[in-house]
Amino acid sequence: MSNVWMGSYKLFINVAKFSKENEDRRDGKTKVQKSKAMVDRIFGQNEQESNRFGSFVSNTKSYACVVSGNHHVSIKKMEVAVSEYAKAFVEFHGSAIIGKTKDLWTLRKLNILLKEANFGDSTIKYLGGLSVLIVFKSSFEADSFRSNAPGFRWFDYVEIWRGQTVAFERLAWLNIHGVPLHLAGNDTFDSIGRCFGKVVHASQRQPEDDYLLYDCVCVMSDSVKRIEEEVVMVEEGKRFRVWVEEERGDWTPDSLEI
Repeated sequence: MSNVWMGSYKLFINVAKFSKENEDRRDGKTKVQKSKAMVDRIFGQNEQESNRFGSFVSNTKSYACVVSGNHHVSIKKMEVAVSEYAKAFVEFHGSAIIGKTKDLWTLRKLNILLKEANFGDSTIKYLGGLSVLIVFKSSFEADSFRSNAPGFRWFDYVEIWRGQTVAFERLAWLNIHGVPLHLAGNDTFDSIGRCFGKVVHASQRQPEDDYLLYDCVCVMSDSVKRIEEEVVMVEEGKRFRVWVEEERGDWTPDSLEI
């Protein structure tokens, strides 16, 4: 009827404001407009974040996720395409071995052990964790060492280096604070350390110790992230908060000639 003319007058029709179905339609439109405005605001902020921090920030959330209240934006990790020519330490192929020592003591004394076994001309290169690359003068010496390694009982495994992948591991020395005095024994500190990896150097607390503020253990970790965590100890329903903090700086074994 909005197009009906009565003489020189044209009819204009207004939808009744008190109509329930029109109210729902109007409110729905308003909700959609508000939702779109919220999306624009959120994604606009994310775009600013992306420009500030670089292209690794990715807006991966859909419109539905934002409307539903899920405003967290996933961070896309940076990727690097490695060139087929990106080879390292090729000069050591065949003349070096990769090995993982059985324990921390062996790693620290490896240079002395090599000299005692008449392999003192070799060079130790530390790879992290308990792993080393030992470079010999020739492929003959490397193969001879590999053949005799089981008799030395120094390593969990030994392989000739030919460019194979070596798993990342590192040693993390952890200072553990806040353990109640009545629980501050070696077993407790070792148990806390095992939350972060295999313990390779256990707690050495003695009754003769005078400084009891904290204790230290060393664990094997496959994470590149520095450890700073709170751990909750539970004893007969009682809960104690303990703070674990990794020592700063890179640890170097005594067997390296630095």
